[in-house]
Amino acid sequence: MLLSKRAQQYNIGYNPISERIMSARLRAQPIDISVIQIYAPTADSSDEEVEAYLQLQECLDRCSSQDVKFIVGDWNAKVGIDQRNWEQQMGKFGYGECNERGERLLEFATLNNLYICSTKPSRKWTKKRITQMEET
Repeated sequence: MLLSKRAQQYNIGYNPISERIMSARLRAQPIDISVIQIYAPTADSSDEEVEAYLQLQECLDRCSSQDVKFIVGDWNAKVGIDQRNWEQQMGKFGYGECNERGERLLEFATLNNLYICSTKPSRKWTKKRITQMEET
C-alpha cells in the first residue's frame, strides 16, 4: 500500500496480515478510515482462497466498528452483470459472467454488509456501504 507524504501524516498504523493481505488505519474527520488491501489467490488455489477469506474476515472484524472501511485489491473474481438477488451488494454495472469466485465475493459482501462497486477491469474497488454511515 503506497501513501503520499501527506497521507502518511494521517497514518495511525498498519498491519501486514499475510503476503496477500494488509490493513492500514488513517485518521480522518469526522471518523477514521480502515483500508484493507487484498490480492486474492488465483482460481487454481482453492485452499489458499479459503485461508485468504478467513484472514480477511479476521482483519475486518478487528477494524473499529466506527471506521469507514474500504477493502480494495484484486479479488480474481467476476460478479457478472446479472444482479438479481444481489441488488444490495452490487450496482447495475457488473462485468462479464459471474464465476465461482464472484459468487464467493458476493456472499462475503452480504455477510459483512459491503457493497461491490467499480467492477470494470480498470476500476475495481469495494467499500463499506455509505448509507450505513448516514444512519449512525
